[in-house]
Amino acid sequence: MTKWLVLAVVIAAVLWFLGRNRRASDQKATERQAHGGSGRTADRAPTAAPEPEPMVSCAHCGLLLPRSDALAGDAPHPAGPAATPAAGPRHYCCEAHRRAGPAAP
Repeated sequence: MTKWLVLAVVIAAVLWFLGRNRRASDQKATERQAHGGSGRTADRAPTAAPEPEPMVSCAHCGLLLPRSDALAGDAPHPAGPAATPAAGPRHYCCEAHRRAGPAAP
């Protein structure tokens, strides 16, 4: 007799839990419809992805890092066939590499 009572309580708890979640999801759907959406994710406009940030390499070790994280050195890149496409100061990944300067070829 006790096992049937426990089984009935467990079934009632599961049904109550499922019903509560269903009511919450139905309420969210009606709120979305009230605001002009159908509640489906396919109807939403895609969000714009942020623009990628240009990457630069450390003149000392060659590590690639975002330009906003790099430290600019004083000496510009050398001109000639070995010059990089981005004209301007050399970039370094840390203060120690900036003080050490560019790597020897």
